[in-house]
Amino acid sequence: MRVKSIFTGTFKIILAFDNGEYRLLDIKQFLQNDNMGKLAEIRDEIDMFRTAFIDENSGTVA
Repeated sequence: MRVKSIFTGTFKIILAFDNGEYRLLDIKQFLQNDNMGKLAEIRDEIDMFRTAFIDENSGTVA
């Protein structure tokens, strides 16, 4: 199953998969616990979060 499209909101992503399924992923909980990693960089930067895209090679969100 591969991600075919995404929609980003306020630290939420709606994932559309190639099998027709949709999933809502709320990553705010992960951002709150990451103080030094890459996720910490986007915790207070919604514009940076909204740059998420689908990696064409792996079919995942990057």
